[in-house]
Amino acid sequence: RPPPGGLMRMARRVDPEWLDELPAHDPRAQRSRRDLVRINALMGNVQIERKGALLEKRVRTAIDASGWSDRVSYVRLGSLSTLFFAAGDLTDFTAVKRSDTATYAKFFHAMLRRGVFLPPAQFEAWFVSTAHEENDLKRTARAVEASLREIDGGESVR
Repeated sequence: RPPPGGLMRMARRVDPEWLDELPAHDPRAQRSRRDLVRINALMGNVQIERKGALLEKRVRTAIDASGWSDRVSYVRLGSLSTLFFAAGDLTDFTAVKRSDTATYAKFFHAMLRRGVFLPPAQFEAWFVSTAHEENDLKRTARAVEASLREIDGGESVR
């Protein structure tokens, strides 16, 4: 969380040139260095949330376009997400255990053939990081659609 006064107030206290002139033990330098670390962490969290939301939007569109919306559930929380091969609300482990793990295995291998490495187990999460670019997320969503079509009897990509 940003401190009272917000991120911009914190950013105004961090002047890299001024910081270099202060001795490391100076309390103002220590506070400014801590603020700089917090700013970087907050900005990273904002980027990750935006990227997670973009991936979710594109994957949901891919699910709909491939005709699987009544057979899969996509679940996301921040940078974590996964696609379960079970319909309906999946709110606990009992519900998630309904997932068709054999179909997930086919999906995993179809994604792998398209250059997207997902967790090999149905009950693990996908991660989005600040290293992922928007094009990576778009490519992943395109691979989701093509992979769902493939395991539904469509064309295979090698």
